[in-house]
Amino acid sequence: MLEVMIGDFVDYCKISDFADKSKETLRIRLNEFNEFLKTTSVPSIQDISSLHIREFVGDYKCPSIHIRKARIWSLRQFFHFLKLNGRVVDHHHQPQEDECDSR
Repeated sequence: MLEVMIGDFVDYCKISDFADKSKETLRIRLNEFNEFLKTTSVPSIQDISSLHIREFVGDYKCPSIHIRKARIWSLRQFFHFLKLNGRVVDHHHQPQEDECDSR
């Protein structure tokens, strides 16, 4: 589902002087995210929910804390790129501080 967008993002990272290790991490984690999405019924990138992202970051293939952090960083970079290029609309609910405190 995301192959072309991941390719475009990696190309952007190359011309933006991302470190080689960063580019490698982004490529690995985003391809892993794409594989995860293939196991779901998500028809398009616009239909990815925060629940899907939480499941990928926290549960997919039992990641270590280091992998979880790399996944969060990679997805944040990727979705920021997609948003800047008009490929996604930021429509997800962002919890406010008081919502987090009430849990």
